[in-house]
Amino acid sequence: MTLASTHAALRAPRRGSFAPVARSRRTLPHDASASLALALYSNGDERVFPDAVTGRTKYGTPRGCAEDEIWFSSSTASAISPRGHAAAAEAWQALAHGRMTAEDCCESVRLRLTQLFGIAGTQTILTGSGTEAVLVSLILARMLFRRRIATIIVGCEETGRGVSAAAAGRHFLHHAAFDEVAPGGRLEGLDDIDALVDTVAIRDSDGALRPETEIDAEVAQKAEAALRDGRDLLIHSLDVSKTGQSAPSLGILAQIRDAAPERIAILADCCQLRCSPPHIQAYLKSGFLVSLTGSKFAGGPPFAGALLVPPFILDRLRPRLLPKGLAAYSAQRDWPSALRALLPLTELPAANIGLALRWHAALAEIESFFTWPAHLRETILIRFHEEVARRVCDTPDFDLLPPPPASATTWGHTILAVAMRGHNGHCLGMDEAAAVQRRLREGLGTHRFHLGQPVAIGTMGVLRVCASAVLANDVAEAMSDGATLTDAFAPTAAALDDLFRAWQSILQADGNRVHASMSV
Repeated sequence: MTLASTHAALRAPRRGSFAPVARSRRTLPHDASASLALALYSNGDERVFPDAVTGRTKYGTPRGCAEDEIWFSSSTASAISPRGHAAAAEAWQALAHGRMTAEDCCESVRLRLTQLFGIAGTQTILTGSGTEAVLVSLILARMLFRRRIATIIVGCEETGRGVSAAAAGRHFLHHAAFDEVAPGGRLEGLDDIDALVDTVAIRDSDGALRPETEIDAEVAQKAEAALRDGRDLLIHSLDVSKTGQSAPSLGILAQIRDAAPERIAILADCCQLRCSPPHIQAYLKSGFLVSLTGSKFAGGPPFAGALLVPPFILDRLRPRLLPKGLAAYSAQRDWPSALRALLPLTELPAANIGLALRWHAALAEIESFFTWPAHLRETILIRFHEEVARRVCDTPDFDLLPPPPASATTWGHTILAVAMRGHNGHCLGMDEAAAVQRRLREGLGTHRFHLGQPVAIGTMGVLRVCASAVLANDVAEAMSDGATLTDAFAPTAAALDDLFRAWQSILQADGNRVHASMSV
């Protein structure tokens, strides 16, 4: 398909089950806007608590839109988009005026996620984030298995920080959505669980990617050892990590599962959501659990997660009491009615309206993104990759980590990890990279610049420049109005120019300024 034929397709009416929400934000009365801001972040956890001075979360996101700021941080978190804000406002007004019940608000999110990503018989559980989805997957594993459980996490160093704790049934925060908890302590009701957690790294100690065959072999060896030890097995596969990588191979996962299908469950971590619906549906058809979030590539406000449960898993679940400690993280209406009939949920709070509203915002962008022709989506994302890569190559102090190749079904190449060298030529470590990120976020000139949080690659700390569904939707809309790709991409190109100028100016400044900001 040529770009010219794509333009022709764009001028024709788009078909699909979802109509994108208009980009312009609906203006709410002040009181209604303030109540929406409170509702959106209600029953979030400490990760989205606003700072008393700045009014922003620890990730730099405000409670409303921030269209005058530059956002390339979708691997971590972004401000709510105008389209998302309009969708959340519509849902909140419907709730406030009695046109929608709390049950309807949550069920509509589950239905839309299942329609977009699910297969026949899929059930969707809403979770506070991808880490809570790991916790719920462990609880489902207890309903599947009769033996002790071993969990193998692939690429744990490039997933959420609390994943290994959640995989062991332990608290990973001080302040969860509904209660204060003790990090590291077992959830009440999981006190006697025997859950062994093991990991398989995707990089070596120097930060170089390990060969796929080497990763596969280690996963297979550890899986075989766990089964031989009399444990049932839950494997976490990684589908687009913090730096865009995926592991292990689908081939080795299928081989391991087929060796003992009644004793093995696999969780595909698609929380970055940098993949297509058919890609996710293929996992579900293989019997994998799938975790998603609406606050990474989708561009929804932080945080919103979901766990898709395929029929292969549902048909094997045995009724079992939920651990009481789950009440700190989950609400009754986060669970579909099919699972509520199997599980007594009376210990859980009734509903998490904030989570549902955050999903309404995210779905406005997700559904819009997938109505555009696949070729156009890929063209826009490849253009983003090329524009960022060119600027990195043109900047002497920067080096680009090789992303995975572009694909029609996964978009790991939309996370561009950049290593930096300081004034004396040394590669910046994690503390220095974090200081640079803070400087950019605090604002230089007329803009605040937002990048993905630093990731440790060997001794280096890299920052990430990321595309999002919001960016792609904006470019696609301009093209649907007749703009060329170059013209439609021009605002993003200008934002990248501003970012790289500000970024380089920080690195070229007196090194004492960077080190001073490290102590902030």
